[in-house]
Amino acid sequence: MVDSSQLEISPVDTGASDSTAQPLEELRLDLSWLVRLRWFAITGQALTVAAVHFGLGIPLPLVPLYAIITLEFVSNLVLRGIDASDDIRLPQATGTIMAIDLLLFTSLLYFTGGPFNPFSFIYLIHIAMAGLTLDTGRTWALVVLALGCSGLLFVDHVPLPLEEIVTLAGVKLDLGLIGRLVSFGLTASCIVYFMTRVRRALALRETALSRAREHASQRQRLAALATLAAGAAHELASPLSTIALVSKELERRLDQLTSDTRLVDDAQLIRDQCERCRRILQHMAADAGESIGEAARSIGAVDLVDLALDGLREAGRVDVEVSAAAQGETLVVPQRPLAQAIRGVLKNALDASQPDQRVQLIVELDQHWEFQVTDSGAGMDEEVLARAVEPFFTTKRPGEGMGLGLFLTRAILEQVGGELIIARRQPRGTAVTLRLPRERLSQA
Repeated sequence: MVDSSQLEISPVDTGASDSTAQPLEELRLDLSWLVRLRWFAITGQALTVAAVHFGLGIPLPLVPLYAIITLEFVSNLVLRGIDASDDIRLPQATGTIMAIDLLLFTSLLYFTGGPFNPFSFIYLIHIAMAGLTLDTGRTWALVVLALGCSGLLFVDHVPLPLEEIVTLAGVKLDLGLIGRLVSFGLTASCIVYFMTRVRRALALRETALSRAREHASQRQRLAALATLAAGAAHELASPLSTIALVSKELERRLDQLTSDTRLVDDAQLIRDQCERCRRILQHMAADAGESIGEAARSIGAVDLVDLALDGLREAGRVDVEVSAAAQGETLVVPQRPLAQAIRGVLKNALDASQPDQRVQLIVELDQHWEFQVTDSGAGMDEEVLARAVEPFFTTKRPGEGMGLGLFLTRAILEQVGGELIIARRQPRGTAVTLRLPRERLSQA
């Protein structure tokens, strides 16, 4: 686990980042809410009818009441089956179901005192639920339906034989007031529950949108960086070629005119450095964005490490340890970008360490693939940890780095669903972990 002294940068979850869920997915969520709410309502209605009739001794028409509750039970079984299936449902389905529930609830009230039933407050739960899950038009339609049903109960209903004051276990109780209190508490609790749920969902959606915006910003910066590098490579290609051509001609003329090999060697050095500049520009353009889109291919963990060490100066100072679980396995990853990412982290570790200090690379396979690079350098303070992956941020001296290594490493890892973890070591040093999902394990 990562403690408070380290910076963990999680990958952008492309599924979560699409937080503006499709209407069908939202409908499935609404149906799930409805199914749970209806089970709760059916259970409460059945128990309340039994308690009033048998517990309080107030006679109720059990046959029509339990017939309505049974109809609710059967309809909820059907609704549960629809919610569990992959069938496409019409957007108005949720509103239709809620309208049917209003009619069934009105039927229950009709046989139990109509508007004088204390539980008529529960109309508010249906309206609140409509406001949370339906569009404006359907919500107001449901409000009108609730008002109409409530108004009809004033016109006709079966009176509830309820005495205002009853004695229960020697205590006088006003059942009307108690019923209203219970009804109010139940209604308020349900409304608060759903409002809290929606607020939590909105917070999660805002977090997902923030991550998506950050990811898009990173991609824009990468694209801008790739464009800049490609433009630099294009603009400098011509003068570098001219310098290389002139230095070649100078080398040839000096070889004819003088026996001083130092001048010939200097001309050769100029040509070699021109070629090196050309390669650096090509690599910079590739590392800045072109290689990130490379297709994933299978590669052994040991081969990937060898590819990362290839071309690394002072590679002899790196101690490599590949766990037994990882040695015989292969990954399916973009090989060159990932090797470049590991090489960049190793280079940083070597630069941060003294010439006589060793850098360790540990490869492990458990719940994830982990490539952990540790050094014994001075380590990072809190401010550096917080800004370590920002583009163009570097603690190196001018001319020794552009501050793009960790930024590009994180971008490459995000492409394969990975994450970059930077942690301070005690008493000194830094541990950088490149973590990949275990799904990157080749099944071949």
